[in-house]
Amino acid sequence: MGGDPFDFHLREIPSDVAEVVVEGAKGHLDEFYDHRTNNNFAKFFDRKEIEKRHPVFLSDLLRTVPGASIYASERSGNRVMLRDCKPMVWLDGMRAQGAELDEVVGPTDVAGLEVYPSSAGLPPQYQDRNNRMCGAIVVWTKNQ
Repeated sequence: MGGDPFDFHLREIPSDVAEVVVEGAKGHLDEFYDHRTNNNFAKFFDRKEIEKRHPVFLSDLLRTVPGASIYASERSGNRVMLRDCKPMVWLDGMRAQGAELDEVVGPTDVAGLEVYPSSAGLPPQYQDRNNRMCGAIVVWTKNQ
């Protein structure tokens, strides 16, 4: 069953294909981007800035935030103080009661970080009556 080999000549036939538009959605980061656009009181770190700085611990980013003090922790990472007061930490909109920033999440998992050194400019949903002057750290993860 030999047979002669086939010889094919392929010809390109042009056709119109409908235009495809792909739009990215921020999804759960909408709130982060809204705060960054409309708030002058907080310091914001997006994914690009975090990657650029290569922090070992997320708290290392706060070394450039006025009013922030970083201390070695006895457990893991660092302890963060804002204006000599322990800030409230929020992770994807959920309060991390009593937690230190570095205990909650690592730098590679973060898409956005908001640091409020005091209650000035702090969105109402992140205010705490018992911790008014201490500010807050709001963390947005990549994998929400």
